Amino acid sequence: MQCGKECPETLMNENIKMSVSSLIKQKENEDTIYITFTDNEKQAEISFPSYKIISNNNFSEKEISALKFYIDANKETITKMAKQINPLKAFLS
Repeated sequence: MQCGKECPETLMNENIKMSVSSLIKQKENEDTIYITFTDNEKQAEISFPSYKIISNNNFSEKEISALKFYIDANKETITKMAKQINPLKAFLS
């Protein structure tokens, strides 16, 4: 994709840390993954596959768009990561 400096992927800071939850069953019977991004004083949590912003602390609208773009571009990898998480094992360790 050619779009220069305004491309969503060019707005992603390489120092942003990402955390992924395990797959969580919702009432609608759809699995949801909660993805948290942190960058120094900034933090945002986005649910997948709805891309709903659960919380946003100091990320700009452009940065949130870039985070959503990143999730979409890496959804298979993120889903695979979430499937490998055992919440009980993580809690006990």
